[in-house]
Amino acid sequence: MEESTPTPISALLERLAVTGDQASSTLASWGIKTVGDSRLAQASAFLREVAATGTIQPTMDAVLPVLRAIWVAADFADIAGYLPENRVKSVRQELSVAINGPLWPPPGQRQALQYQTQHWIGAVLFHAGLEIEHIPFSAKRQVKIPEFWIAAGLRPIGVEVKRPESVARLPVTVADAMEKFRNHACYGAIVLELSDCLTPGPEASLRGQGNSLMETVHQTVWDDPGNRYKPGFEKLIYVGGIVRGAWERPAEHSNRLRFFGHAFHQGYSPDPNSLQGIRSRWLQDFMNKAFSDVVWRMNDPTIARPIA
Repeated sequence: MEESTPTPISALLERLAVTGDQASSTLASWGIKTVGDSRLAQASAFLREVAATGTIQPTMDAVLPVLRAIWVAADFADIAGYLPENRVKSVRQELSVAINGPLWPPPGQRQALQYQTQHWIGAVLFHAGLEIEHIPFSAKRQVKIPEFWIAAGLRPIGVEVKRPESVARLPVTVADAMEKFRNHACYGAIVLELSDCLTPGPEASLRGQGNSLMETVHQTVWDDPGNRYKPGFEKLIYVGGIVRGAWERPAEHSNRLRFFGHAFHQGYSPDPNSLQGIRSRWLQDFMNKAFSDVVWRMNDPTIARPIA
């Protein structure tokens, strides 16, 4: 990618704070309730506070809080840009949880982050052209359901979005998602936000850690020697992983920072010519295109901006 004209960090963060303010207004008008200062309001305020200093010290202690505020502001801006046409009760409830609480919830209290990621992924897929159906809330439903469906011929594909907090949780996280696909006898796709499993570091480290995490998932669901699913994962046709968190300063004394993200894709089917194999290839290709725009945006030297 060609180098863009350097822009002062203060201007970039202020621009993103304004985008966060606009997203707050959109979400409020859609019926998303906030209690006190929302996470999005906190993110915008923090970005303005950093922007007022005109610089960010190139240390992880200084950069990580800025990265987190950027993710909150940019993710909610994307979510606000692709809300369902009709108000869905479950979406409104989940986003009300996602937007409230501390800017970055502590370990063990990450429901807000889970819902943030879940609806951000939905916005990414909607932006890319997939027809997404959010499942209306029902207290009478006896079995768990996927987070949403994507239209794919006569039978939709279930999508589960997960944000595990540690590598140790990956196998359990994938197994939990599969239970929903089995309950509905549908093909399933799992998208994993893996950033919380990373040790923050340079871009090469981020890519390597992402590959390692996806290999852990692969070994959980697939028997390589037998070229077949492991028991319980037969309905899985796609796993995607998103990792965010690497950063660098392009040059010594530079007034810029670059932030990096990567997307990983893996399709599954024992027979590539079967209906399952065709759907797996179609979905993997589509997901690759959907997330290529997001990764480009995350890797843009002008810092994150909404996909909308």
